[in-house]
Amino acid sequence: LIRDSSRRKAERGKPSKNGKGAKGSKLPPSRPHKYLSSDGIEIFVGKNNTQNDRLTFKQSAPEDTWLHTKDIHGSHVIIRFAGEIPPKTLEEAAALAAYHSQARGSSAIPVDYTKRRYVKKPSGAKPGSVIYTNQRTLIITPDEDMINSLKKLN
Repeated sequence: LIRDSSRRKAERGKPSKNGKGAKGSKLPPSRPHKYLSSDGIEIFVGKNNTQNDRLTFKQSAPEDTWLHTKDIHGSHVIIRFAGEIPPKTLEEAAALAAYHSQARGSSAIPVDYTKRRYVKKPSGAKPGSVIYTNQRTLIITPDEDMINSLKKLN
């Protein structure tokens, strides 16, 4: 229990009871959720703001596709694929973005997507805060059965 608490505090950059924060922590950072689309393409979902930053800016390539709910707090989602994304994979990734957001129980959720190269972090911005351009928008109603049908790899 203490170890889990220390891990969460370390991810948020807060010191634990022993005084070690994110930089002094020996706990490895947690990893994003990893799914396999029905087309066999990897989809990654950040679990918190620090992990969203790491996933978007350190673990993805400029040609990967980035997704996020429009104007709603939620996870950053990365489709690790440089070519033309199959429509079914794009829909599944958008459903994951909607499902892992504050709008989870809603319907007709707008999800923006763009190439990762068009996602920037403003200087001095908090973890997870980004600005992006060249986006397109899908309207998605997350379907829990579809989410559960995706193969979770971790």
